[in-house]
Amino acid sequence: MRVELTFTEGPHKGRILRFDEPDCFLFGRAEDARISLPEDPHLSRHHFLLEISPPDCKVTDLGSKNGVVVNGVRYGGRKPPAPGVRQAPDGQHEVLLRDGDEIATGMTRIRVAIRMDVFCSDCGRRIPDEEARLFASAGLACLCDTCRHKSRKLAVPGSPAAAKASPPRPRRRVVACVRCGKDVTDEAGLRGQAEGAEYVCRACRDQEDADPDALLRSILDAAGGAPAPATPAAPAVPGAPAIKGYRIKRKLGKGGMGMVYQAVDLRSDRDVVIKTMLPQVAADPDKVRTFQREIDVNRQLRHPNIVALLDHGRAKGTFYCVLEYVDGMDLAQYVETRGGRLTLDEAIPLLRGVLEGLAYAHTATVKMAVANDQVRTFTGIVHRDIKPQNILLERTRDGWIPKIADFGLSKSFAAAGLTDITVPGFIAGTPIYWPREQITHYKYLCPATDVFSVAAVFYEALTGKYVREGFLQMQAQCQRRKRRPGIPDFMRVIGTNPTIPLRQRDPNIPAPIADVFDRALKEGEVPTDEARMRLALSKLRYRDAGAFLEALEQALRKV
Repeated sequence: MRVELTFTEGPHKGRILRFDEPDCFLFGRAEDARISLPEDPHLSRHHFLLEISPPDCKVTDLGSKNGVVVNGVRYGGRKPPAPGVRQAPDGQHEVLLRDGDEIATGMTRIRVAIRMDVFCSDCGRRIPDEEARLFASAGLACLCDTCRHKSRKLAVPGSPAAAKASPPRPRRRVVACVRCGKDVTDEAGLRGQAEGAEYVCRACRDQEDADPDALLRSILDAAGGAPAPATPAAPAVPGAPAIKGYRIKRKLGKGGMGMVYQAVDLRSDRDVVIKTMLPQVAADPDKVRTFQREIDVNRQLRHPNIVALLDHGRAKGTFYCVLEYVDGMDLAQYVETRGGRLTLDEAIPLLRGVLEGLAYAHTATVKMAVANDQVRTFTGIVHRDIKPQNILLERTRDGWIPKIADFGLSKSFAAAGLTDITVPGFIAGTPIYWPREQITHYKYLCPATDVFSVAAVFYEALTGKYVREGFLQMQAQCQRRKRRPGIPDFMRVIGTNPTIPLRQRDPNIPAPIADVFDRALKEGEVPTDEARMRLALSKLRYRDAGAFLEALEQALRKV
């Protein structure tokens, strides 16, 4: 599956962009827009945002003057629409795109094409694109090599055997929910037609929200355990469920992708955390392999300041991870216990530990399995979702030890195409702590991106304020409109509100330390080319967490 954008009019006429994996696409006059058109007077700097997760594609106006027109209907815009153009009702700023739609803004016209994978009409195997085109041009239903031989040895279209054979009747792959077994072919949509795709129906997902503990027991049972009692998970007391390999102690809460539990690994007799992640769309084997490869990479990280990923698996349509248990609280909870702000003496040891763990990850050598049973070795992992809730503080006799949690989990889940961008307000991550390139350069993040996020988190811990204005107002506006903020809402704030120097928030913070933070929080309209973008960011901020830590230590020696 892929999304193709063909520029039919304007400066980029004839250009075709193809997306076969999730991405964000910014259009406007700004230098860091994927398509930058500084000479078009009808465009705003950040005009519209395309969110892509094939086959889904959504366009959102970013508060531009002239809006974005799709098939003659304008979304957003502050000026009256042009003659013959209808305004979308109820202040709509976004729309899901379909195959054949046309986007018009300024001098540019873009044709949208949704290219679906083609599968064998008999067995459901994927048909190579070239063969699929031949079958389509001949008016025949698509069959793979094996099924062609079974069906009177029908050959590739154009051969004598194909001319004599009648075309087989195409059939749609029937999709059953992996939980309840109900036929959900229509609900699973086009993604469900992929060979081997699994889908959990909406009813079962709703049931998980109502009884998440029953889901966990079924997952662990499917992963190799004996049948568990039908009682809910409970503290480790007589009568608690006996699950082979684990004993559930309590539910810790609900994260962005699923439930989180504290359990005991009976093999080692140590506490662990079990985190479940439920795909929102039909998960085909390629997406599953992509996500599991990412998890295998993160599992290789071993550092005192990183929460260890001990195990992972998949059962009944749900992924689960077994993680090191940290006895303590997260940074947000700790800051709350200190009255909403930390002193430098409280914050610096925690920041130092976080940067040490992150510096290790940014330079770690890891291995990833790729196609044809090959193994690729590369250096450096970017977290991509540093936030107070992902910095856990372990309680010890000597104080608190910070540990970075969820290394790349949410972004890996989204990058594998296992999330649903059509759900209003869905975001894989926490944009309050993002630099602008995390939206404008969605696929090409680098260690300097983590540098910004760490600085933003501890800036808030020290001052009680976000690094930029606008977030609270935007969230209040969305609340009044009874909707959740989405990526475009955050992009509007990030694109128009620069970061505020640390000493403007708190003039009592020593200048050398404030200077380090201010550099870590620098932003700019960096080039869209990946190599040039990485180079520009490494010069703008600190190249990685190690350089940030070194600068911090030098500043501390001056105060």
